[in-house]
Amino acid sequence: MIISREEVEKNVKEITNGRSPGLVSIPTELIKYGGEAKITRLTKIMNRICSSLQIPIEWKKAYIRLIFKEGKKMTQTVTETEHTSSINRLFGKILQKRVRENIEDKLSKDQSDFMSVKSWTDNLFVLQQREYTRELRELKKGASIKKGEGNTKEGV
Repeated sequence: MIISREEVEKNVKEITNGRSPGLVSIPTELIKYGGEAKITRLTKIMNRICSSLQIPIEWKKAYIRLIFKEGKKMTQTVTETEHTSSINRLFGKILQKRVRENIEDKLSKDQSDFMSVKSWTDNLFVLQQREYTRELRELKKGASIKKGEGNTKEGV
């Protein structure tokens, strides 16, 4: 797999400013506004990773930061945020787009994990609707059986 320079450039433009640089300590703004040389260098790094199938150890690491909130119950006072390498997030975004492009037409309608327009909540909604419909059918069957029992003339 070869990642094109245009692919890197397009995804770099979509990077959100102000994100944590992670353990690698390269701010997202440096990646985004680093110029043509930075895009070329990132493309070479990512293609080297693809050919060697080895992701740098620093990209695999993350640190978790606890954020304490005031005025809430003790159990709700801490929120965790995970900070990964900004280059790793960029690389992951490129790979994720590649996967989506290659499998969306091969997935059934029920498989939505990799689809950009659907989420698992869509599947949950469908399952809930099916369960609701099944319960209604069972209730109607039960009501018609009871109704039929009252009309029989047995035992008279």
